[in-house]
Amino acid sequence: MSGGHYDYTWFKIETLADEIRNDLDKAMQPEEFEKGSSSGFEYSLNGHLIEAIGPNSPARSITERIMKDLYRLAKEAKEVEWLLSGDTGVETFMERYNKIQKDYGNPD
Repeated sequence: MSGGHYDYTWFKIETLADEIRNDLDKAMQPEEFEKGSSSGFEYSLNGHLIEAIGPNSPARSITERIMKDLYRLAKEAKEVEWLLSGDTGVETFMERYNKIQKDYGNPD
């Protein structure tokens, strides 16, 4: 079997981390506005991100930590999935897990 023991759910976790990273990047950009096509009303495209997770928000550092944790968890979940799918053995799993801990830091 090739992966898929958990239907590649690790990829959804990684995608969430990517989307959070993109929002963190957008929150660092100058505020952008767009006019509505029919009303002509101008609205902010990223003002809510700047307020919520911009450089002056106390939530930014927590969001960054959560994003990093999600990337680590996605990698760990992928290794479990590959182990249980028979793509890797216990020794390879342990080597990769330990590397992930070294790269991302052990959360304990």
